[in-house]
This record gives sequence, structure tokens and C-alpha cells, in this order.
Amino acid sequence: MDTAGYLLSPGDVVKVVVFREPDLSGSYQIGPSGSLTMLWAERVPAAGLTVDQLRDAITERLRAMIKHPMVQVSIDAEKSTRRVFVGGFVEKQGIYMMPFGATVAEAVFAAGVTPMSELSAVRISRAGEPPAEVDLSAVRSGEGEIDQTMIVRAGDVIYVPRFQAEFSVVGVVAKPGSYAIMPEAQDQMNVIRALNAAGWLAEGAVPTTARLLRADGTTEQINLQALLNAGDMTQNLKVAKGDVLVVGQAGRITVAGFVTQPGTFVVSEPVPVLEAIARAGGFTPMADLKKATIVGEKGSQQVNLEKLWWQGDASQNIRLNPGQTLLIPQRDPETVLVVGAVEEPGSVDIYHATDRSAIRIVQGTKPKATADLGRVTLHRLGAEAPTIVDLRSAVERGKLEGNVPLQAGDIVFVPEFEKVYAIGAFTTPGVYPLTPDMTVKELIARAGSLRQDAKGKTVYLVTTTPEGPQTKVFRFSLLGSGRLPDTADYRLKEGDMLFVPSKKPSQSMWSTFRDTIWVTAGLFRVFFP
Repeated sequence: MDTAGYLLSPGDVVKVVVFREPDLSGSYQIGPSGSLTMLWAERVPAAGLTVDQLRDAITERLRAMIKHPMVQVSIDAEKSTRRVFVGGFVEKQGIYMMPFGATVAEAVFAAGVTPMSELSAVRISRAGEPPAEVDLSAVRSGEGEIDQTMIVRAGDVIYVPRFQAEFSVVGVVAKPGSYAIMPEAQDQMNVIRALNAAGWLAEGAVPTTARLLRADGTTEQINLQALLNAGDMTQNLKVAKGDVLVVGQAGRITVAGFVTQPGTFVVSEPVPVLEAIARAGGFTPMADLKKATIVGEKGSQQVNLEKLWWQGDASQNIRLNPGQTLLIPQRDPETVLVVGAVEEPGSVDIYHATDRSAIRIVQGTKPKATADLGRVTLHRLGAEAPTIVDLRSAVERGKLEGNVPLQAGDIVFVPEFEKVYAIGAFTTPGVYPLTPDMTVKELIARAGSLRQDAKGKTVYLVTTTPEGPQTKVFRFSLLGSGRLPDTADYRLKEGDMLFVPSKKPSQSMWSTFRDTIWVTAGLFRVFFP
């Protein structure tokens, strides 16, 4: 990949060479905050800069130490990675560490393509930019080239929507239901193929009065007897997305679609729609009550069950005659995708939700203990850029301006908080969230004072490089009354660890420190897979 003009992002590793200053040279990884942490230059903002611009920024920082610093900066492509989330209709939703130069297509392939993956409109949301779409349909069709122009960046949320080309076969067939039209078979789907998918006709079917209800509301009569027995291929009509093939039965009514118990019922006289629905066990939560259709020999008729059910409009309680079919289709889903640091990531149907607030929906997905609710990202179609939502303030301090109502199609990403560690003879050792510009002093204050079994008054800092934890010791010796020196104002970065050895007669200080390094290395392998 040509790095000229490339804008650095979190996860990139850069090699910094300072001429005649080997102690100032080294490899540094850009952290989630977008900065490099260098002991001699503290934090250097790097995300969004070119390599040349970063070189100039580091050179300027070094002027206070070196009269005429000469600096070279390059990208270490082998060690550079970026963390992205791939969700939607893929084999395995989750976070993926993608190498330098990886494309959106490669990230989707890493998550796995399924038959229900809609590859023609893969959606990418990233900070500071409006959502974008990329067409990867060439993967299936074999025609044209796969779009390899969009390179992933750290923090990208990639959503693969559901492939929605489906038809339905209802009535007196062996397996009534909805069936997907695979992308490669869209031009070949017809009545015979549809009947084959549904297991062919069931006993009692009347093949001369089948109907094909088109997605646009028109109806076409089909003589299945002529098609199947006489080979009349004029009856083998093309079946397209949204079409419904209805096969009736003499002396019976059929209730099909999104009801609890679809089937056929013997009747001797016309039956009101409400009675027919009751016989079918009622409709399901996914039923589209506004678009129910009655199909019979004389064509089709729309019926608004929502007006009937919720408003008591008796004019919609139409009587069904023997041989007719009541079809209740599936409504369009109104879903929000919640991903990231939650126990139950995935799509949330908000159609029936009376409270569509971000807090209510996110809490329903069970945020993990490591979830940073103060930096939730909302990706919305049509928005110029994602929005950062502070749900923690809304929960803890009642600041409800961050509790935005969600809309169908929203993607909500819940990040994990950046972590630092306090291990050893602290009063309250453990994992702590990294706050902006957090220093060694602040982490020691959070971890409490040193315990009585602390060996000495020295705090050790273990920091990270792209190669892993450093075992070189940075010492911060406590002064009188437990005060810390000014050097403890060193700003921490993600993954840093403070260590205080304890007085254990059976173990040397180095053994204790060594064991802690092993534990910390394990933590880093989890945090930086």
C-alpha cells in the first residue's frame, strides 16, 4: 500500500529514528486516544496526520532537548493493526483486528458471508464522517471487481444488512412459508421452483384456482393443473421479490402468514375476518396489520386489520367465503443494532417499544462491567457524522440531554473503557478506567495508600510498546508523608501498570515483579489480541 498521503489512525505503529540519539528512537503504537506516548515527549497527537506531519511534530517537541534534531518517521506495516466491528448478517459478529492496509471487503470476509448477507449495500460508519456504502456483490455474481478502495480505520463499524429478496407460498402446500431468492437465482425463480421449495401441493388443493399475488398488489390466476399435468409453460410465471403464491381448497378458508397457527378451516358459510384470525390463534408480533389481503377467485382485496383491531372499525371485519385465503404479511422490521461491550449484542426490535430512549435500549442488551457508557457512539443514516452520546451522565447524574430517542436503522456502538492497572501492595489493587490525561499520581490515589506489607516506598511503572510490556523499571519514590515527586505527573496510556512489591519472605522482590510481568503480559495479550 502506498503510504504517501496516508492519514495515521489508532492501531498504527510508527518507527521513530532520531539521528545520533538511539535512546530516543523506537517503535510506538498510536493508542485509542489518537496519541503516541513517549517518555521524553509525553503525548504526541498523531491520528489524522501524515507521516511527514508527525515527523514535524516530534521534531518540534525535541527542540527543547536537542539543538538541531533530525528525525525520520515511517510506518511499521507488519505491526500496525486496527480494531473494527463487523455486525449484521455475517457468520460471526464481533471485533476484528485488521492489518495495515486491510479493506472493508477483507473485514467482511473475516466475519464470514452467509446466504442472507446483502453485499450490495454494506454500510460503514466512522467517527467524523457520514455513513458510507460499498458494493461487494461481485463476490457472488463473479462479475466485475470487488471494491478494494475503502481501507478500514480503527473504530469503524461495518454493518452487513439482511438480503431481503423473498417470496411466499401459502395455503394447501406441504411447507407453507417464506423462501429466499438467492442472488444468483433471481432471474430463474418461477412457479414450479416456488412449489418445489414449498414441498408441492398438499391433499385437498384445488390446482385450477391458484393465485399469484404480486408485490405491487395485482393478482394473476394460475392453472396449476394445466402446468403440472399438461405441461402448459405459459402458467409457469416468473416469481419475484415480495410475490405470494396462494393455493386454495374448496369448501375451506385459509389463514396464512404471520398468525400463530396458519392453516385451513372447514366452513359452511362466510366467516368474519376476526373469527378466522381467532381460529388461527391470533396474529404474531411481526404481523403487518395494515397490509392484510383477501385472495379469491375474483382477485384480491386489501383489509386494514389495524383499524379493525385497535379502532373497532367494523367495516374492515369482512366475511371470508369458502375457497378464499386471508394473508397477513410480515411487517418491515424497525430494528436498532447494538454492538460492542454488551452481553447480548444484536438487533433490537423497537416497533412495539413505548420507550425508545438510548438508555432503555442499551440497558436491555446488558452492558458489560467494562462498558464505557460515557462514550457511546450513535451511527444514524443520513447524519453527517456519528454522534457521541454520554449515557453515563444520564444514568448517574440525570443529565437527560444525552438520552436521545433511537430510530429504526440506528447502530449503537458501546466501547470498552481504556484500562490501566494497579497491582501489588495497594489498598485496592485492580483494573481502573483510564480518564483523559490521567497521571501516575491519580491512579495511585484511586488504588489507595500502600499497605503495611508494601516493600519500601517505591512504585514501579510498566508501560507498553508494540512488542509488549517493557521490563525496564520506572521508579516513583514516595517522599515524606506519602507525597509523590513531580515526576509522578507522567501521563498514563492504555494498558499501563503500576506495581508495588510486598514483603513476602518466601519470594524475592524480583520474583514477585517477574510473576507480575507474566500476569500483565497475559492481560495485554487479551487486551491487544
